[in-house]
Amino acid sequence: MTRHRCQAARWLGPAVLAGLVIACAENEGQEQPPPTPNAGREIVSTALKFDVGARSGHATITFAASAAPGASLEVGDLIIDSVSLPFAVAGARMDLALPAAGMPLAVEVAFHYRQQAGFTGASAAGFTFVWPTYCGNLFPCHSAPSDGASFTLALSGVPAGQAAVYAASIGPEAPAYQVAWAIGDYTEVPLGTSAAGTQVSVWHLAGEAAAA
Repeated sequence: MTRHRCQAARWLGPAVLAGLVIACAENEGQEQPPPTPNAGREIVSTALKFDVGARSGHATITFAASAAPGASLEVGDLIIDSVSLPFAVAGARMDLALPAAGMPLAVEVAFHYRQQAGFTGASAAGFTFVWPTYCGNLFPCHSAPSDGASFTLALSGVPAGQAAVYAASIGPEAPAYQVAWAIGDYTEVPLGTSAAGTQVSVWHLAGEAAAA
């Protein structure tokens, strides 16, 4: 018998470990379900780390509580390297063996992404564009703009002499298409701080300062 909730305690950090220990005690006899479609299970947050040189990524995806088992993610043409629980990929969808739970549960996914010729993911020119529904070509996601969540983003492997322009955190309740970056020979020009305390800058490529 597999007790999935006790396994989940090893995936997450200390902040939620105590709650998962309680969940294990309350569901000691619960078997882990098979990979089960459940597109309605909401994503609460997604923490993303990318190595742009290796075109690899890691996602920590936290799903909301659900009375029904399973969860589904859009994975486009991603190469799925590993998942922290049983999964099944059918076309551009990945189903997860996530149990029903009265608390959020997180899943770890390691993957590689491919470069896209059009505006449907990561471009060889150094930018990403996943609006409106192409996030699955860049990371496991729910693409519907109405499915808002919070996101964090970290990049490594940026070529020497180039800058990566991106938002390190987005949300809450942001659509997945807001996750994006641009890498190139960019120069930052600070414009000041808004009344709300937000620092505003413009970035431009070499020789394009006037146009910026």
